[in-house]
Amino acid sequence: MGLEKLSKQLLADAKKESETIISAAENQAEQIISDSQEKKRGIAADAKKKATDLALRERSEKISSANMSAKQLVDEEKSAVVEKALLEVFGAMQEFKSGKEYEKLLKALISEGVQEIGKESIVLVNADDNRLAKKMFANTSKEAEKISGGAIVATKD
Repeated sequence: MGLEKLSKQLLADAKKESETIISAAENQAEQIISDSQEKKRGIAADAKKKATDLALRERSEKISSANMSAKQLVDEEKSAVVEKALLEVFGAMQEFKSGKEYEKLLKALISEGVQEIGKESIVLVNADDNRLAKKMFANTSKEAEKISGGAIVATKD
């Protein structure tokens, strides 16, 4: 009977040891699962943060791009308005230059300039006004200035 008892004791010890090993393995498996879930949550949180950061950067870039486009449109519109206004001003100037009032104004401007600078001054005008200025003042330059109208009265030197 001693062998049977020894056999039962060995079987009981083996069963106890296997239960201990199984229990340890289950605990280890639970720990691995818990660690994996924690790691999974960390990876998910990191991915979410990166996605949020990327979305915010893209949003910021789109807003910046939209602001630049809007500014460019406003600048183009301003430029168009200024150009239109300048064309209207030059048109009005051309209209004014063809009238008698312009001849009077040009004579008055040149007379005032000559009076300020002296009789030895020279009158500079554009090609269109050269004929008119020569009729009024002998010291009109032979070369036309690149100006839109009016006169420049300067010293000869």
